[in-house]
Amino acid sequence: MRYLIPSLSLVLLSSAVHADRLKPTPEPGLWQANTTSVVNGQDMLKALQQLQEELVASQPEELRAMMREAMDDEEPHDSTFCVSREEVVAFTQPENWLRDLQEGLLEHCEAPTGQLEGSTYSFKAKCNAPKGGFIGEVTGEMRIINSKKILTDIRSVGVSRVDLAGFGGAGVHEEPVEARQTEEFLWLGSDCGPATD
Repeated sequence: MRYLIPSLSLVLLSSAVHADRLKPTPEPGLWQANTTSVVNGQDMLKALQQLQEELVASQPEELRAMMREAMDDEEPHDSTFCVSREEVVAFTQPENWLRDLQEGLLEHCEAPTGQLEGSTYSFKAKCNAPKGGFIGEVTGEMRIINSKKILTDIRSVGVSRVDLAGFGGAGVHEEPVEARQTEEFLWLGSDCGPATD
């Protein structure tokens, strides 16, 4: 199962026009995304960081510094990106967020139902991956706190199913899953500068 939602930078690439919009409109410019991802009580981003550290430690000394420098530039929990005036308008349209979710996290789910109330858009969807993947319910919310702060929160509760035939085995392995991913987007300023992700 894919637990991570698309980042705001991907959501902003859509530009469909729709009358219902989230308010207020975010500021164009440089934004930072801070992400948390917890699956069955385990912080997945910290686990990824630990795996990276173990990988570096297992390498010859001459490679360690180079690998650490590359990994320092790619923190799994935060990123910065530039957003144009046109992209912030597209971002206020909830259907753009849902469309990107349907191409990723909600790929094997029924069409989500959603509700827009001022600065908050919430949705829910039932999922039933045919051979392998996630079976259960996904709920989510996107809230524009103000023009310089946006929050997203997606929760999944159900069962992760793996078809063992793809791994040389027989049958299906099922495991309960409770996942949550949150993102906090903060506006850093109108000047994007040269150094963005």
